[in-house]
Amino acid sequence: MDSLGDRCFKLKQGVRVRRERFGLLFYSRNGPKLTFVYSGPWIRPEFFSGRLELREWLQLESCKHSAGKPTGLEAKISRALSKLVDKGLIFETLGNS
Repeated sequence: MDSLGDRCFKLKQGVRVRRERFGLLFYSRNGPKLTFVYSGPWIRPEFFSGRLELREWLQLESCKHSAGKPTGLEAKISRALSKLVDKGLIFETLGNS
């Protein structure tokens, strides 16, 4: 699978997301009702504003963590985002929209 590092994402209508200790919890009125994403501290609900590409977001986040960005993180997060797209919870968008 290709990396989604150069893409932005937004929540679909009727979907909400909140931060949990393990990562993110998505709730959809349309189903599946609950979806858990084990993203750790790397993706927060604000990411889904569609303003920053994944690669930009992870670069900013890595500055906040003393250990830096783990190897392979972008690919792992890309796979998780792809699954969220497939489930109809998020969609790709142009940045800064």
